Amino acid sequence: MLLHAAPGIGETTRYWTAREFASNLALTTNLTYTDNMVGGLWTLPIEVQMYVALPFLFLLGRIANWRVMASVWIVSIPLAILQLNTTGRLNVLGYAPCFLAGVLAWKLSLTVKRRFPGWGWPLGFITTWPLFFFATHESDMYFRWTFCLGLGLIIPHFQEIRFAPLQVAAHTIAKYSYGIYLSHTALIKLADSFDLPLPARLAILAGFIIVVPFAVFHLIERPMIRLGGWIASRQLVPRTAVRPAAGSSGSEACGISVPLSYPERPIAPADAVE
Repeated sequence: MLLHAAPGIGETTRYWTAREFASNLALTTNLTYTDNMVGGLWTLPIEVQMYVALPFLFLLGRIANWRVMASVWIVSIPLAILQLNTTGRLNVLGYAPCFLAGVLAWKLSLTVKRRFPGWGWPLGFITTWPLFFFATHESDMYFRWTFCLGLGLIIPHFQEIRFAPLQVAAHTIAKYSYGIYLSHTALIKLADSFDLPLPARLAILAGFIIVVPFAVFHLIERPMIRLGGWIASRQLVPRTAVRPAAGSSGSEACGISVPLSYPERPIAPADAVE
């Protein structure tokens, strides 16, 4: 899989070049016009590039009201249209209205009264479907912007779902979501390659889908999150000129206050404000 052509880009077998490998590793394939080594990988460069803007949008959202954030969404529309009609690169701008609808939902959630119970959310979600299914689809981006905006406007009006089993299931899926997303295409192809009856291949696939995302999270993602927390603590925690007390630890003796633990995932904007 790592040495040959990615799934879905053609039947001809070929080897990856160093440039293609580096671009996939750096999540810049949409900037370099490089094939994705995994079929689902095309979305992650767009996400990562949008994350560059999210801290600034968070800082703006802390001091501005929802009308200002709505204006930011409106301004993103002509920028997205400009990108769609001028270049295939920087397609993060084409998806900016989709991301900004989420930012607007976060801002509204801080002030809007949650009038509807959580169990009613599936019905609320269904009310947005016409924005997607009845669109002309002459441009597949315009109705995506409208659909995401519809979601962003109604989500803040619903209370959190309190059903514990569903909360646990959603938390678990979210925790391993990147591993699930990145591995499922390759795992489906791998399970299908075995010369076995269909039930046996499905059983193998079920095992792969559980084991591989678990391993990816605990062996790669979680250590990298902790490494990022450690780097951030070294850069952001101020050094204070404090005389070390008797029996103090090494970090305290250096005048550095280091947190004992770090969150496994970045703190959401709403959590940071609250």
